This record gives sequence, structure tokens and C-alpha cells, in this order.
Amino acid sequence: MPALQTFVWPEEWRLMSGTVAALHESCSRLKAIHYYGHSDRVELFRLRTDSSPATLYNFSGFANLHQLTLSQLRGDLAWWKGNVVHILRHSPGLRSLELSISAKSIRSRRNYDTNFFDQLCGGYAAVGGLPLCLQSLRCGQGVFPMSHASLAKLTDVSHLEEVHIFNHQEYWGQDDVQLYPSEQSRSGIVFNAFWPQHCPNLRRFSVSIYQLDVHEFLCAWAVDPSFSRRLAFCVDDLRHLGYGDPSLLFRPNSGHPGRHPGLPIKLRMLGLDLDRDTIFRSVPDLDEEYWREEVLGDIVASNTESLEGLMICTPMHQDDDSYSIGLNTELTRFYDLDVLQEVIGRFHHLKQLSVNGHRPLPDSDWGPPTPEAILDAAKKLAGAAPGLMYINIYERF
Repeated sequence: MPALQTFVWPEEWRLMSGTVAALHESCSRLKAIHYYGHSDRVELFRLRTDSSPATLYNFSGFANLHQLTLSQLRGDLAWWKGNVVHILRHSPGLRSLELSISAKSIRSRRNYDTNFFDQLCGGYAAVGGLPLCLQSLRCGQGVFPMSHASLAKLTDVSHLEEVHIFNHQEYWGQDDVQLYPSEQSRSGIVFNAFWPQHCPNLRRFSVSIYQLDVHEFLCAWAVDPSFSRRLAFCVDDLRHLGYGDPSLLFRPNSGHPGRHPGLPIKLRMLGLDLDRDTIFRSVPDLDEEYWREEVLGDIVASNTESLEGLMICTPMHQDDDSYSIGLNTELTRFYDLDVLQEVIGRFHHLKQLSVNGHRPLPDSDWGPPTPEAILDAAKKLAGAAPGLMYINIYERF
């Protein structure tokens, strides 16, 4: 396959040295390698091959790549650093880099500490590598940029358009490396390296959990509204905020002043889950339950002039009457649309609206809304927000 330019290997399959060797020999035009390893399979590989990671996954012979993903690195991490450095040194046109380390390798602490990424950057500079012009940098599990100076050795951050940082340690035991020590909300990750004055082209920034150091990053982007309006911000897991309900991010002070204040930026696009299991619960430090109406009301209060796109996920299962607050519920089988209909007209610049739902439980005899119900709901929502240009309801329209 001499014309092959992109190679993707999913985590479900086992990759052997012969495959990598054939790829190197036969695919001289290869520009992108995306290898997704699986940490649970390392023992299986050893039993069947008795080979080292160097034998199994030696990618160091590849050069002039534009995209490189090496996920779930395991085994001798010092060897892996050298392998990656060699690829980077011979790929000056690289535009996308994604790295992560398996949880098992982190637990074993074999050549691992939280400075793995900084050491890799230093190793790259030591062999004469000049700063790359990465557009996408994804630092997965165990790969933490802890030094601005080290990061600058790897890439000129002014070219970055997308950054992801896995700032989570959910899989690690009590004796493992602690990214956020007890009672601390700052990790040491240099989030300030990605502030707008350093990354003028940044358009997407994502993290695993919302901590105070992440909040401070957003505050830096909120100084100038023109900065925050062009930044898409994503949090993979909002359950670890310390107060149980991610919806509280839209409430001033979020119930925890000084630790997790409300979002400091005005939102242009927003996706929100209105499932009862997510929103209807007693929240520590609050005297009342945080109702769906309050969630949407707080969003309106802080984003009336900025929000242009809204994606809502609602329940798609039968509920008891006390929570069936949908639009003509018995006919449409929708939930929350009466609440949504009431508030969307208050977003003065709303252009796009998407409404989807959680699938019913397997043992439920209740199906999705009928086409007639969807059309009826679309008409009513469009009437409530005349500025809408696009409506998607349950993947229709």
C-alpha cells in the first residue's frame, strides 16, 4: 500500500512488530499514525511473544509525519521517551501530537513521574530539535505539561488551535502519584502557558475535571470577551466538582465561594443534560433542590446576549406525574419543552437549537416521540424564538 497516508490501529486489536515493520517498509508516504494501545493487554503480549515493547511497537523509523498519536504507552517509559523524541526530531512538519500512558505503567512507577512530558521536551531539544508548530496537542493520562520553558522547547504555542489536558487521576490508588494533593485545587500543570496572550489561535480547550487551576485559566480568557467568544471549552467529567451537581457552575459562586466559583465566561455555544437523575438532587451547602427551571434561568441570566447555540438532552423514559412537566406530555411524550419554550426567547441571539433525549431502558415499553409530536414541538419552539435558523429535535429537521 505505497499510497497509504493514514494508519489507525484501534485498542481492540493486538499490534505486532511485523505489522509495524511492514508499514515502515511499504508505506513511504505515510503522514499520520494513530496507535491506541490497551494497558490490560501487556501481560497477554508477554505471554505470547516474550518480547519487549521495543520489539512490539518500534515506531522510531517513521519520519516526516504530520500527525502522531501514541496512546496507553506501557513498559519501559524511558525507552518510549527516546522513541518519541526520534520521531519528533525527524518530523519537523508535525501538526498534531497526542500521548498518554497506561494506568498500569503509572502505578508501577517504572521510569515514571509527573515530569515525563517535560523530560520528553528536554530530550527533544537536546538532540537538536527545533520548536514545532503544533496545531493540536493532546496530553492524555500521565502526560502533564508542568513547565512553560519545557513546553516552549517542543512547540511554538502561538500556533496551537486545540489543546486537551487529562488532569484526572481517578484510576490511581492512594499510593500512586497524586496530581491534586489532598485539599488542593492546583495541580502544577502550566495552564497559564495557554492563556490568550501566548495562544492567540487557540479555538478549543478541554480538560478532564474542573478544578481551581482550570477556573483560573478561564478567567484569563474572560478578561476580553473577544477571546472567550472564540474559545470552545469542554470538561469531560463534571461529577468531581466537590458539590455533586455540574449545573451549579451556572449559579453565582456555585455554592463554594473561593473553591469552585461560577463560570467566568459568557457562553456562545452550550450543551446541557437535563436528565432528572442529574439535576434533581439535594446539593450540599444549598437549602433547596436545584430544579431544571433554575438551571435554565441561571444560564439565561448570565448569557442572554452571548448564547447563539443550545443543545439540550432531556429524559426519554416514563416518569411519575410529579416530574412530568413536558409540553402536553401525554401526547408528545416530551419532557422539559414547556420550560425550554419559556426561556429560549430570552436568548436574544440564539440561532441554533438541538433537543435530544436519553434512550428508554431496555425493559421499557415506551418509545421515542412520534414524527407528529416532533413537528408540533418544533413549531412551538420556533415560535418562542423567532431568531432561530436551525432546529434539530431527536435527529429530525
